[in-house]
Amino acid sequence: MSFRSKTILGIAVIEAILLIFLIWNALNFLRSSTEDELIKRAHTTVKLLATMTEDAVITTDLARLESFLNEVIQNPDLVYVRIYDRSRLLASAGENQALAKPFSLDREFDDVDDGIFDTATEIKAAGITFGHIETGITTGQLDLFFSAAKQKITAIAAAEMALTGLFSFVLGTMLVLQLKGLREASKRISEGDVGYQMEVIGTDELAETATSFNLMSLQLKETIDKIRRTDELTEANNKLQQEISERQQTEKILSQLKFTLDQTLDCVLMFTDDTLNIFYANQGSVTQVGYTMHELIGMTPFDFKPDFTESTFREMIAPLLDGSKLSHTFETTHKHKNGSLIPVEIFLQHIQPKNERGHFVAIIRDSTDRHRFEAHLRQSQKMQAVGTLAGGMAHEFNNLLAIIIGSADMAHDEMPEGSFAKGQLDRVLKASSRAKDLVTQILTFSSQKLDRKRSVLDLASSIRETLELITHTIPSSVELKTHIDNDCTSILADPSDISQILMNLCANAVWAMREKGVLEINLEQIDLSKEESATHSGLKAGQYLHLSVSDTGKGMDAATTQKVFDPFFTTKEVGQGTGMGLSTVLGIMKSYNGEITVESTIDKGTTFHLYLPAQENLNDQPEVALSDADSHPKKPSDHSSQVHRS
Repeated sequence: MSFRSKTILGIAVIEAILLIFLIWNALNFLRSSTEDELIKRAHTTVKLLATMTEDAVITTDLARLESFLNEVIQNPDLVYVRIYDRSRLLASAGENQALAKPFSLDREFDDVDDGIFDTATEIKAAGITFGHIETGITTGQLDLFFSAAKQKITAIAAAEMALTGLFSFVLGTMLVLQLKGLREASKRISEGDVGYQMEVIGTDELAETATSFNLMSLQLKETIDKIRRTDELTEANNKLQQEISERQQTEKILSQLKFTLDQTLDCVLMFTDDTLNIFYANQGSVTQVGYTMHELIGMTPFDFKPDFTESTFREMIAPLLDGSKLSHTFETTHKHKNGSLIPVEIFLQHIQPKNERGHFVAIIRDSTDRHRFEAHLRQSQKMQAVGTLAGGMAHEFNNLLAIIIGSADMAHDEMPEGSFAKGQLDRVLKASSRAKDLVTQILTFSSQKLDRKRSVLDLASSIRETLELITHTIPSSVELKTHIDNDCTSILADPSDISQILMNLCANAVWAMREKGVLEINLEQIDLSKEESATHSGLKAGQYLHLSVSDTGKGMDAATTQKVFDPFFTTKEVGQGTGMGLSTVLGIMKSYNGEITVESTIDKGTTFHLYLPAQENLNDQPEVALSDADSHPKKPSDHSSQVHRS
């Protein structure tokens, strides 16, 4: 069999297999989808008819049923319709032959044996069955459609096979033409006609092969003419290949090194040890200082180090140049192109290659996150120390208050009504009660007050209940906006804790806006990854409920923001607040293993962010048993007192 015949036969066989597979799958899919559509249409039709005839069946309105059936039977897809009450046939319409046959319910299309898909449904009202309806849907249209589709697909397949055969014939002819030329050229060369050039037809791969063959023929002739130089040329070629391989390997290593340095998040700079001009900067340098790669090349390190001048920088690197130090690590500040300052930690080393100019390598890491974490750690340690001290003082103060309240209460009962002493004792008891509330807030801040067992709580519902209570205390000049996700999971909490948190934050927000502005409360569920949880001190990766309270007040500066959770710190005037409101909120959040943060901008407003662990994060934690230190409901402090409408 010739090459051309093999080509034609091979392509035709592959095309035939593919067409058979496609036709078979297409017909099966077409039949399956049309059968499913017919079944759905039949069920929908019988349910619709049952609904439309419900009233007539209940009232046994035979005339109405007959009129309705005579109308719907005009549908060409309906073969028959029968309507029954509980015991007898009420009405029917359709082909007599179909009506004469006993009814047999068809559940699948394969159950159809007479060209009619039979289905039925009950006629119900208020849960009571009054009868049922039987219908038959013709499958003739489906068979005609499927037969026509099969004929069209078969015709398309036949045309495709014909076109494939024609294409295979043309392709085989073109291939054979070039191959005959190659065969003739090979025969001529084998007979000694070295250097023979065959005719090249076209520009395809076979034409390229023919061109290469002609080149090979010329090279073979040159090789025979220069047979004596073969060994020298071979040796030179081997050396050249080795050099190329070594150079390619070196270039590959350099490329990998550059790629690695560019992917490094740290800033990597290389600069000469005489002029201090930068000759290499990685992509991390561009990100860190904001200059482009082209701008960095030629600059000096002290161009963006405001803490250094050229003289002080050279003084620092002198020990590296004379070899007294191998490396130097120090902290300084980089100035970004936009003018912002970035704290950095730098590792500097001097490199001195043989017979080449020396240079410095600097690896620079942005230490902003580390400084932020250290500041947060120092603040946490300070708050822990303050909490321990405040808790101890509060317990001692609580013991003294117990004696004062008890003694004053007994003395009060002994005083006659209307006496001056009894009035003074009333003032003592009232002041003692306020002092007791203050002790409660101090104990809450120090996480030493746990007064009830926590239970599973729907935070969204609890927030709404609290807002209903405090809405009437918010001035009408304050617009309240809420965005609460109802799909949040539950938390393990005491509802009074949530109420106290929200009341304190809302009261502070209203005061900060001077009773005019927008108060916004949002609740959503978030999933903190390991990377995201690293930016939140004390939070592990997992599900959290994120509650935020925002206002459009005057805001706070950075110094005030750092002190806002300190006990007894307040921005209000003397006598208007105790400074324990936000400290109490912080204590509650600590007892829940949560976190509270604040962000504020002068003249724009303040937002508090609270993160409470979702219930699924607390499955392994035991329920906290709470003491009887204070069984009274918690109230917001004076600093966080409710604001009444004006």
